[in-house]
Amino acid sequence: MTTRLANGRTRFLPFERIYLVYDNDKQGDEGAAEVARRLGYHRCWRVRLPKKDANECLVSGVQRAEIAAAIDSAEHLERTANMQSRRRITTKGRTTLPYSDCLKSPRSKVQQLQ
Repeated sequence: MTTRLANGRTRFLPFERIYLVYDNDKQGDEGAAEVARRLGYHRCWRVRLPKKDANECLVSGVQRAEIAAAIDSAEHLERTANMQSRRRITTKGRTTLPYSDCLKSPRSKVQQLQ
């Protein structure tokens, strides 16, 4: 998923809200956090289904209204630490900003790096 996401993340640019539905466990939380980091925390919402995952909801007969309620109560994945969201990333001698910061105002961010 993350390799495909890195290659096709521009497909998500038109969307203001992105709902992430992962398993309700530690790995699901980590996966959702990673995708939100790559796509921009400001537009990602974490949906927590009534059961462990979508398949379990289907098998156990969870009603459509319950799924809709889970989507309606999705939590916004804003970063809690402001300092972390403004960090610069240095890779192979080049300094860049997180992808979500570049979406906000590319010209001003590029000027800050120079």
